[in-house]
Amino acid sequence: MTIDGLSLPMYDGIASDTLRADAGAADLFVLDECVSTMDIAHARAADGAPHGLVVVAGEQRAGRGRSGKTWVSARGRGVWTSILLRPAVAATPGVLSLRIGVELAERLERRSGKWLTLKWPNDVFHVGSKLAGILIEARWRGAVLEWIVVGVGVNILAATTDVISTGLGVACTRAAVLVDVVRAVLAAAERTGELDANELARYAARDHARGRVVTAPHAGVVQGITSTGGVVIRTAGGDEVIVAGSLVFRDDAEEQAHAAGV
Repeated sequence: MTIDGLSLPMYDGIASDTLRADAGAADLFVLDECVSTMDIAHARAADGAPHGLVVVAGEQRAGRGRSGKTWVSARGRGVWTSILLRPAVAATPGVLSLRIGVELAERLERRSGKWLTLKWPNDVFHVGSKLAGILIEARWRGAVLEWIVVGVGVNILAATTDVISTGLGVACTRAAVLVDVVRAVLAAAERTGELDANELARYAARDHARGRVVTAPHAGVVQGITSTGGVVIRTAGGDEVIVAGSLVFRDDAEEQAHAAGV
């Protein structure tokens, strides 16, 4: 089978059929390279691919993150994958990235031994540097949700750019991390509705933003997240619940301004 190129029988030295079974995926396609695993997963979904389809690439030529940002996904430096979720098994979209973040951080922490934290709404951090990112894209037919594609990028090695990033380290193989990623996404997709008390507590234990001063999307101090997936910022005018956007920490903004000579 081909999808934007030849589907390979191996990934990181492990047979793709073995990885599919280990991860609990419905199907798993390994590509040497592609423009974006997200695009391929969406195309396969439109052709009727099942819940649990996984597309993974050794390299993406134009990987993407939230808000049109580029996700650096160079060959051999990380795991670049997309997983297809189908309703009604697809989790509640508004909290899905948070659920996946908790599941992913817990698994990768056990894998690497590194303490991992979560930055609302979709990033995994280690000691102040970005380790992994989660991208959620839904496709609707009118008011009906047809499918969700979850893109996950995990650095094994830090990105070779000026982006502040970190990696799990070479002791973590891409094949093992891929299995962790797919299991995390599928486990999160089994739950629907708002975040429960246990999920909120697990997130709070890793909240990278709580108690920190932010300059955007509102100036204030982060108080944590809500059961519906928003983040609470305590501003001069009271608490604001933000449901979209990205947090900009004041200390990060000051460091960037200093570096630019502002």
